[in-house]
Amino acid sequence: MSYEEPGNLSIRFQNEVAFCEVNDIELKNSIERIFMKNQIAFSEDWCGKLFSKSTRCIIRINSLMAESARELLEESGLDLSEVDFLEVRRGNIRLE
Repeated sequence: MSYEEPGNLSIRFQNEVAFCEVNDIELKNSIERIFMKNQIAFSEDWCGKLFSKSTRCIIRINSLMAESARELLEESGLDLSEVDFLEVRRGNIRLE
């Protein structure tokens, strides 16, 4: 038995991509604030033990927002050296 979301909601989930990986909780919070301020929906996937040095957070966003999200972060003045931008594809175009 399969479950289908009503309307276009299922399309949104199909377009979700792993955008970046962050190890620093304060940096993750700063990225989230920028996304919320600019109405970019996101979700988090946590890897490793919470609140340990090996904890990693993968931030997922809609693939249609990836390019503008990257631009917002680059313009924000944050030190992005600790952000691992994951390969994001829209069709065959790599956004890095």
